[in-house]
Amino acid sequence: MKKVIFLMIFTTVFRSVLFASDIPFFKSLFMGDEEYVKQEILKCKDVESVELERRDMYRDDDIYRIHVYLSNHRYIQFSGQLYHFVSDMTIFQINDLYPVEQCFIVRNYDFGNEFFRVENNVLETKLLKKIAPRLKVDNVFDIINNLDEVYSFISELPELPDGESFHIKSFDYKYKEPLENQIPEELKNDIPFSILEKKYEGTYEYGYKFYKTSVDRAINELHYSNLKHGYEN
Repeated sequence: MKKVIFLMIFTTVFRSVLFASDIPFFKSLFMGDEEYVKQEILKCKDVESVELERRDMYRDDDIYRIHVYLSNHRYIQFSGQLYHFVSDMTIFQINDLYPVEQCFIVRNYDFGNEFFRVENNVLETKLLKKIAPRLKVDNVFDIINNLDEVYSFISELPELPDGESFHIKSFDYKYKEPLENQIPEELKNDIPFSILEKKYEGTYEYGYKFYKTSVDRAINELHYSNLKHGYEN
């Protein structure tokens, strides 16, 4: 009986290892994660070279920057964990643009009191699918294979307004009131939410706006390093 239970537990764990990652287990075992990611991205249309750079902010940090160089002087940079490199990454740069995902999200403090936190983050590929439904951008491979269309879409996003290059701001949250009625005057602008959705069983309202800005501004105001110059059209 103990052997049967052990075998069932082992099988469950082994299956989770096999299927929880975007990298096949046995290829990861024999090729290594980095080499597998490189080889898969090199199969995409017009890709000339791929570089992987581990962020290494602290020991055991598993976040990577993936630099993808394409023909005709095109470039895109992703960031995220390698084992989710297909399905759950962020776009750090595309050619000469830095896409900005502005999030209005609820946070908790002091035993149940809530406040809204406003953050400027990099564009998540899973949200790109929601705001660009006419594009085929289901995963990283789609984004690379349709790079020109993705770049055109991002270039049409509004410019990040002056004074909104903050990382985090917050304001008090009134329970169950619409988010749009609670935004302070200094955080309001003419750009509507691209995504406005309920979370946590429909209790909290989250909002997302999307912008673009230049690589130079992202470096100077948002203080991001590892962005690449020289990819202007």
